[in-house]
This record gives sequence, structure tokens and C-alpha cells, in this order.
Amino acid sequence: LRNSLLPQMVDTLGQNRARQVQDAAFFEIGRVFFVPDAAAAAGHIVDRPPAGPAAAEARPAAEMDVLAVGLMGAAGRPPLDQRRPVQDEEAWLWLKGILENLCRMMKFDLPGNARGPFHAAALRLAPAEEAPSGFDWPNRAAFAPGRGFAVLLDGRPIGRAGLIRPGLRQEWRIHEPLAAAELAVAPLLA
Repeated sequence: LRNSLLPQMVDTLGQNRARQVQDAAFFEIGRVFFVPDAAAAAGHIVDRPPAGPAAAEARPAAEMDVLAVGLMGAAGRPPLDQRRPVQDEEAWLWLKGILENLCRMMKFDLPGNARGPFHAAALRLAPAEEAPSGFDWPNRAAFAPGRGFAVLLDGRPIGRAGLIRPGLRQEWRIHEPLAAAELAVAPLLA
């Protein structure tokens, strides 16, 4: 049972790199499992294991559908501009653009925009240090320092996004940035 789609996303990107694929953009919608607690009841993504065998019996696992997105290489560039090395900021901006387009398609307001005619929810990306105090931050170690963000919808955390830390990329011999995001699906469809 998976408690996050991010490890599988990084593994998929790494396996593609091992097969000489230089550029890739993937998404996956899947189910994750967690032990419910006060944070999960508030809609936060959690991946804490139970405190012990008795705790696991007292609180059965809950499940949630999650969307994961992963980018590797120059996946966001036009074909004639593929040779230049990808920089961290460029990979992050492609991922941010994907999240913004998702919001536009779902009719959510984007950061800095006035409320639209649909009074849609507002999406905001907050640095990990500014995430709400109740936000449990699973896979924090997967993101590079200062490159992990909480994804907030109307001020409530619904996921995380950022650049994968260099040590994790090196395991797959990937030297350019990997950008990844994981979002709960239910708040996006509500």
C-alpha cells in the first residue's frame, strides 16, 4: 500500500533515463493509504505510520485519490531548443505552469487575480516554511532545500510540489532538475 505517489514517479523518471530517454513528462492518478487523524480530517495529506500495532488496529487505514506529475529534461521546450542544459528555475516554472493550467481548466483563480465570475477557489504555492502549522509534510526529504512548496487551495493544503533533491536524482544518474508535484484529487473536484 502506497502512502505517496512521489517515490514511484521519481522511479519511473529514473527508469526512463536509464533507457536513454532524455526528456519526459508523466502524470499518474492513484490511490494512497494513510492512518486518519486530526490532520487528515482537516483535509491534509499525511503519511505517518501508526504508533504501534495497537494503534493500527484502533484506527483502520483510510484512502485518498492523488494526482502526481513529474518532469525531467527539456520536456517544456520547443524542439529546436533542446540542447541547452535545463536550469532549476526553468524546471520549476514548467511544473508551476502545469499547475496553473490545471487551475485554469478547473476554473480556479490563479494567484494575484481577482475573484472570477465563478467565485472559484484560489490556488497558492507557499514555501515549506510558510505552510500552515497543521500541514503534515510527508516526503519533505525528497525535495531540495528551499525548493519544496505546499500547494494551498483557499488556504488549505491539498498537496506539495517542488524540485527533487540532487542526492535522489544522482541515484538514477540524472544530473538536471526533476520537478514533481502531488495533489489530492477530491478538493480539485469539489
